[in-house]
Amino acid sequence: MTSLPILAVGFLLELSVRAAVLLAAAGLATRLLTRAAAAARHLVWATAVIAVLVLPLVPSVLPAGWLPALVIPSRESSTVVPNEATAGAVAPGPEGLPPSWQTGPERPLRLLPLLALAVWGSGSLALAGLLAMASFRLRRRIAAATPVDERVWRDSLLWAVARAGAGATIRLRCCSDAISPILHGTRDPVLLLPADADRWPEARKRQVLVHELAHVRRRDVLLQWLAELVRVIHWPNPLAWLPARRMRIERELACDDEVLGSGVKASDYAMHLLDVARAFRWRAQTGRIGVAMANEPWVERRIRALLDSRSSRRLPGPRGLVLLFGIAAAGTFLLGALDPHDPGARPGGSTSVASATRVTSGPELPAWLIEANGRYLQAVTGGDACAVSELYTADAVSRGGDGEYLRGRTAIREYWEGIFALGLGRPTVRILSCVERGDRAYETGDFTLRWLGIIELPTWRYQAVWVRENGQWRIDKETGSF
Repeated sequence: MTSLPILAVGFLLELSVRAAVLLAAAGLATRLLTRAAAAARHLVWATAVIAVLVLPLVPSVLPAGWLPALVIPSRESSTVVPNEATAGAVAPGPEGLPPSWQTGPERPLRLLPLLALAVWGSGSLALAGLLAMASFRLRRRIAAATPVDERVWRDSLLWAVARAGAGATIRLRCCSDAISPILHGTRDPVLLLPADADRWPEARKRQVLVHELAHVRRRDVLLQWLAELVRVIHWPNPLAWLPARRMRIERELACDDEVLGSGVKASDYAMHLLDVARAFRWRAQTGRIGVAMANEPWVERRIRALLDSRSSRRLPGPRGLVLLFGIAAAGTFLLGALDPHDPGARPGGSTSVASATRVTSGPELPAWLIEANGRYLQAVTGGDACAVSELYTADAVSRGGDGEYLRGRTAIREYWEGIFALGLGRPTVRILSCVERGDRAYETGDFTLRWLGIIELPTWRYQAVWVRENGQWRIDKETGSF
């Protein structure tokens, strides 16, 4: 049963849940930082984006998982007295299988992991294709643009570099379209200017250059690409769409603050910003892969922020930055290390059979059955598919949750490897009845699993035939249904 689609879907589901936790925490943190500097909020989102991308690289080294539960029923629900009706339900038929087991497997269910992976992958490819197309168009426009007149821009650029403190300069290009200034590229950034940029007032040139050089120094183009990558990978998760949008807003506010920090009057800069925004045509896809200075949807908010004297315009100090990165690193490490199959995740968790079982009053079930079910739970809780398969006979037949019949220990081991890859664990067993007949026993009960230890799946009503081989009880045949 184990296949690449099952492993991939399980990996993506677990990764998506953990990413959602990080992004939700970042969203809450930025809400608490409403009056803080925009650069601080942008830094929170950027840190969360990087944390989400490195989650798959964090090794699972911390104990995690949950304590299993084996529920032994009271007098009304259990018996060790042979019962013909119960035994007949699982009595072997002419093919060595109980009659109710001889129907074909529900094969359509086997296609669900492949279908889920195909939908997920198609969405990611579509989003990546849109970004690649937008990047290609922007690069083509940059290639077709002409260099600006250096004599007109030289003094403005030198003044802006001195004020912005950027470690690298930018190349200036002018195109024939009425666009907003757009910054593109990480190693060799290029600023694409509108056709009438040469006729701008000197003050506007300096302010635009300070704003764009702040983007270069802050590595905003690279960080925006990382946010888009999170959206491409985790697109089914609604929270994965937030970082790219919020970072586009906060980066512009942060660079506006740097322009004001260079000594520019807020009202003057607001007027220049409004004039630039009025003169260009907004393209949403271009704004996703390039850093546009005057994005029309947010100009009004930016002007309000510029004229708000109560807003903070400074990043947190060194202690605040160390605390932020420390919290992000610890959260990423803990989330990446979570393993829903390790029984040590919950305080007091244990893999011992004694702690995984309890015996109630009433007629006693066979001690071997309690001990065997305890070992079964211990193996499932630990995510040990090999140990699970060893509880079956060499030629055992077991019906999986997808309706497929598994024959032999190898097939059973591969089936449970797929189950564990999907993030299923924290099992619960409730024994309903047991009938012993010499070296055979017929057990019925309920079995449940939880996804990531949180979401409980439908109960699996099982019937099992146990046989005693060389003094060791093992499952020979097993079936069930939801």
